[in-house]
Amino acid sequence: MKDVIRTSLILTLFSVAGAAGEPNAPPSVTLTVTVVNATAGGTSIAGDRVVVGIYEHMNPRETLEAAADEQGNAVFPDIATGPRTVALPRARHGDMMFGGSPVLLSGGGPHVSASVRVHDVSTDRSPLVVGTHHIFVKIHGTRVRVTEDMSLKNPTDRAISSDLYDEQGRPVVVAVELPAGYHGLRTSGYLEEGEVVATDDGFYDTMAMPPGEYQLTFAYDLDINGPAVSIRRPVHHPTANLIVLAELTESLSITGLDEPQTGPLGQDGRPITFHRRSDLKGGDVVEFAVEGFRVGTSYTSQWVA
Repeated sequence: MKDVIRTSLILTLFSVAGAAGEPNAPPSVTLTVTVVNATAGGTSIAGDRVVVGIYEHMNPRETLEAAADEQGNAVFPDIATGPRTVALPRARHGDMMFGGSPVLLSGGGPHVSASVRVHDVSTDRSPLVVGTHHIFVKIHGTRVRVTEDMSLKNPTDRAISSDLYDEQGRPVVVAVELPAGYHGLRTSGYLEEGEVVATDDGFYDTMAMPPGEYQLTFAYDLDINGPAVSIRRPVHHPTANLIVLAELTESLSITGLDEPQTGPLGQDGRPITFHRRSDLKGGDVVEFAVEGFRVGTSYTSQWVA
């Protein structure tokens, strides 16, 4: 299973390192990393592998490894320090790697402590729920550009993976089916490059989801080949609120949803309309269309009005 090391930890690491620079740093320190299983009644952390990356001036210097004892402690003695030495601890529990917060080794005494919270892993994906799911629709030349942002929650005290695997043996944790003919998939937020696999029907994420709430943001394009562009989006997880927002010209409209409400002006000075649906269940399907296009061709290109 892929390591779960959030980008924010690396940014914090840089921040801590940049704030360092104490001239009287000890020549070496002993680092104790405590592994804590945050799953109620979880499995033992004894023997969990603890990995510590040592960074000097924001550059990786070395990697240290040790096993946690019965109390969850892994001790790393005699780590040489300089004026900007930072440690980034991680711990593997089960088949998943968890990241801790970076700690400054050169700013205190000869003994430094750090901790890593781990969780037992479940392959039951049914607890995953969506709070609010926004679908934003805008026209870009001869394409409909769709940007989606969903707040996906793991309300349990376990990391959620999957018992469904792809051909490369990667778990299919969060799968999203996109409209037919989509292209140009772009992902951000929780969805990390290297963990997302695009398919003909959409994409799936292979990274186990720790407890908490995460923003999944992705965008894609649909070609305008006729008077209407249909958008069909199956709902994979129970969703409290789904909001479709559209920034369109007066000649275009959204059909297939309830009557629109008018929101603020968009970047182009046009009002943004929105449609709301609530309490969607897993397996429901949201279908709508952008209508009113006039499509023509010249000798050299296609045009849309």
